[in-house]
Amino acid sequence: MSAKGRSRARISPEARSAEGSPVSPRGPALLLAAALTALAAGSAGADVDLLAAFAGAQRVDPAYAAARAEADAGPARGRQARALTLPSVSVSGNVGYGAATQSSSGAQFTGPGFGTVDGVDFRTDVTGGTATGWRITAEQPLYSLERRASARQLELAAERAEAALRLARQELMLRTARAYFDVLLAEDALTESEHRKEATARAREVAQAGYDEGKLPVTDRNEAQARYDAIVASESAARDTLELARSAFTDMTGLPATGLRALAPDDPLRAFAAGRLDQWLAKGSEASPEVALQSLTRDAAAQEVEKWSAKAAPTVSLIAQASGDRLSGNGAFGSASTVATQASVVGVQVSIPLYTGGMRSAKSDEAVALAEKARYDIEAARQSVAQRTRGAWLGATSGLTRVDAYRRAVESAQTRLDATTIGHEVGARTTLDLLNAQADLFRAMRELSQAKYQVLLARLSLARAAGELGDDALAAVNATLTRR
Repeated sequence: MSAKGRSRARISPEARSAEGSPVSPRGPALLLAAALTALAAGSAGADVDLLAAFAGAQRVDPAYAAARAEADAGPARGRQARALTLPSVSVSGNVGYGAATQSSSGAQFTGPGFGTVDGVDFRTDVTGGTATGWRITAEQPLYSLERRASARQLELAAERAEAALRLARQELMLRTARAYFDVLLAEDALTESEHRKEATARAREVAQAGYDEGKLPVTDRNEAQARYDAIVASESAARDTLELARSAFTDMTGLPATGLRALAPDDPLRAFAAGRLDQWLAKGSEASPEVALQSLTRDAAAQEVEKWSAKAAPTVSLIAQASGDRLSGNGAFGSASTVATQASVVGVQVSIPLYTGGMRSAKSDEAVALAEKARYDIEAARQSVAQRTRGAWLGATSGLTRVDAYRRAVESAQTRLDATTIGHEVGARTTLDLLNAQADLFRAMRELSQAKYQVLLARLSLARAAGELGDDALAAVNATLTRR
């Protein structure tokens, strides 16, 4: 059944007066009960609430999936930080074509039958042959400010990924709620257009009949027709808006956007202890996910300054190395000349950088400037969070005042429509007056519903600004929704 068909099915026959009036005094009261639930009432088995929508969004939203993947890299960064303080072992080998000449003088020679001879000269010459070599090196860092800063940066990167995941989850929760209420609001707007169209069509028929009988002027008929044509255009735009809202919701959650649980028209919003604004501002300044992320970025920037400053500091390592080299080939003293050496060493290695071509100082200056930027970014984040906190707190507190005002506006619009309907029946009011009264009632009903959505979103936004948006806050908002 179409949305329009469902809307009409909810209007009882008593809503139409015997005289053919567009809307009887009782009709708008029935429309009020049906206006916000007409579109999705006939959805086949669909029953999606805010918690189900958020669960679906966690499964399919690409931005949240990217944050999860980055957080999964956190443990690996932690292992990298630990590895910078542990020993490293490397093995290398080489083979190639080489040449060598070695000589020594004043050596002592001892051989069977020769005795011992002093002042002996030796020469080995390989003009070309196969060169091979191998090395095994173990190094244990003992002192390195640069490694210490790099390790701390890796630890901060892991912490930042976890903080980013918490932020992404809260952002997704808020985005899901917005998309959810966007669908409900678009449904309300379409329902309003459909009921206005239906009422205007009846008014047009009455005006035409009255004109044909000579009871009403032609202006009544023309005004009803003009209003009907304008509503047809607005209804088409409302359908497009609803289609886009439903498409966005489905893309975000992977769930159908029909049959969403909604606010009961006559139920008041549940109480919410907003507390004092200064308390929320203090929470936001300290616990906001954005401020936490910027603080970690600042700490990482400070470690970058330390790292490049440490480039001029000495490093101390414990070194153990074993190596061997061999060169075999033709030489001046035979066709099988061989030069072979083996060595091993264990000791302490001290390295002091002297000149890097200006790279160290340039990188250090860059790191200092970026650290200063990170400090200002924290202040900007705090200001932004404070502004959002104020807006959300006002929306959650004064929004209830607006809800009450819109509720009274609906009651007033209903009273006005009742009076206008009676005046129209006795000829004291024109068809245009009646249509305007109907439009005011439908608009007030939609604005009441919109005000409720804004209050609920403000509650979530307030918790989000303070870093407290979680399953409990979402469940509290979800508890206000009912099956349709």
